Amino acid sequence: VMYGVQPSQEIFNRLSWGNQDLDPAFNDARVRIAIRRAVDWDKIRDVLANKQRFAAEGIDLETYTATHLFNDPNYWLDPAKGELGEHSRNYLFDLAEAKKLMAAANHPDGLEADGYYGADVMGVGLDRINLTIDALNQTGILRLKPVAEPAATVVNKIYVQNAFKGMLANLAAGGGLDFYLKNFYAIGPGGTQPFKDQALNDLVLKQARELDVNARLEVLKDIQRHLAREFYIVPADGNYGSFTFQWPWLHNIIYSDSPIPGSGQAQKVWLDEKMPNRNG
Repeated sequence: VMYGVQPSQEIFNRLSWGNQDLDPAFNDARVRIAIRRAVDWDKIRDVLANKQRFAAEGIDLETYTATHLFNDPNYWLDPAKGELGEHSRNYLFDLAEAKKLMAAANHPDGLEADGYYGADVMGVGLDRINLTIDALNQTGILRLKPVAEPAATVVNKIYVQNAFKGMLANLAAGGGLDFYLKNFYAIGPGGTQPFKDQALNDLVLKQARELDVNARLEVLKDIQRHLAREFYIVPADGNYGSFTFQWPWLHNIIYSDSPIPGSGQAQKVWLDEKMPNRNG
């Protein structure tokens, strides 16, 4: 049985900076926006989704452009529709404009940085990292030197604590909305945002304390508008629909190329042969 899976509304892929000795160049919002505008991230998304092949078979995959918050329709603002106002353009591919931004920021020859990723990443995750690094290096805007780190380091030191110097090459931001906002944008206990923005911090706290659902959604939209100007994280390729298979005769639950965390082995989960009705 083959069935469709909707694009995730709980993750998006991004590049982010560590909080140790942040390069002064990256303190300039023009540089951060240039990194986003220099690459056709939607094209990378479509390659990973195999969208062209599905289209040839008459299947139009649902896709989203990555922004700074999860694409939950309750609060997500779409830059392709101009829903972030004049700053919607900051998310749209335009290499010529990206180069102008870099020149205005006094970096006409681009920048260099270490690009960290997990040494145990496999399958689509590794394809995403390679495509990201290759695409950026070709633009001349940002040249990333690949640095593979053990999974434990990526999760604890880099993902949770932002305790590294350089950039995270391309990793999914997730863990739930509150965790994500607090970990990446809040200042103070539990927050590890290397860019100290008090106004953004206040918005993060405001949405967490707001008891009225509709009022909270409006604060989340304000957060997106703020981040569309500042780009403290660079959203990368967006989410896309996909298809998965279930083999009733195998009674399988999961078959995935993604590794079991820390093991380097693919996930293959099925019912034990001694379970009732194992063979139908």
